[in-house]
Amino acid sequence: MRGLASLAMGGLLQFAGLLAVSAEIESDITPSALAHVESVRLTVIADDWQDYSGRDGRGLYFDVINEVFAGQGVALEYVHQPIRRAIELLKRKEADAVLGVWHHRHSDHQGEYLTGGLPLDVEIVSAVFPRESDWNWRRLRSETGARYAWVHGYDYSSALEIPRQARVPASINGLRMLQQNHIDGFIDDQFYLQKVLRRSAEFSLSDYRFESILIRNMYLAFRNDSDGQKWLAIYQKNMQRLLQQGRLHQLFNKWQLDYEQVKYRNPEDY
Repeated sequence: MRGLASLAMGGLLQFAGLLAVSAEIESDITPSALAHVESVRLTVIADDWQDYSGRDGRGLYFDVINEVFAGQGVALEYVHQPIRRAIELLKRKEADAVLGVWHHRHSDHQGEYLTGGLPLDVEIVSAVFPRESDWNWRRLRSETGARYAWVHGYDYSSALEIPRQARVPASINGLRMLQQNHIDGFIDDQFYLQKVLRRSAEFSLSDYRFESILIRNMYLAFRNDSDGQKWLAIYQKNMQRLLQQGRLHQLFNKWQLDYEQVKYRNPEDY
C-alpha cells in the first residue's frame, strides 16, 4: 500500500501529506541492481501507528525500511492512508508498497500483492477483557450473542473464523466500548494496545486481561508485478544483512519494543 502510480500520485499525496526520505547509509546491494526498475522512487503507504509509522515521519518501520533501501539510489516517499485504503491501492497497482501487511497466504487478498523474506515484525493478536470480567476467548468465539469489535480495516474475521461484528476507527475507541460495556471483548494487536494503555490518562493497563489468540508475521508488501518482484528481492537481501549485523535488534531497542517477542521466526511458520 505504499507507492502510487504516477497518474494517481498528485492528488493523493496532496491529501495525505508526503514525507520524502533520502537514504544515505551504505548497503551491500549496488545501485546497478535497480537498473531495470522503471523508477528509483519508491512510495510506501503506511497507516498512522505511533512508534511504528507515525504521521510525524518517525517510527520503527520507517527506520527499518530506510536502512533496507539505503545506498541504493532510491528516494523513499511515505504516504499515510488507512490500512484498508492502502491495500486497495496496492491491489490496483496504484501503490509500490505497503507497511505492516500479513503474508499473502494469510490474507483475503492472496495473489494480489507480494510478500516474502524476513518479516518487519510479528503481530500477536489478543482478545482483551476487563480484568474482573468472566469472559474469555473460548466463550467469546462460541457463545451466541457475544459482542466484540476490532479496528476497521483488519482481516480478523477470516483469520479467526468468526463473523465480523462492530468495527472501530482506533484502538482507543474499542477500549471505551469495553469500558462502557457495549462489547464483551476487544480484539487488537497486543503490543500496540499495551502502548496505548500505558500512555493513556483514561485507562490503566492493570485493569485488563490479554489472551493471545493469533500470531502472524507482518511484512512490507509490494505490488504484484515485475517491478514489485525486484523491490522484494532487494528487501529480502538487505533485511537478512540487518539481522546478521544485529541492527534490527538495535532498532527495536531504540523504540523500546520487544525484539525478543519477534525473533524473526521462520516466515513459513506464520
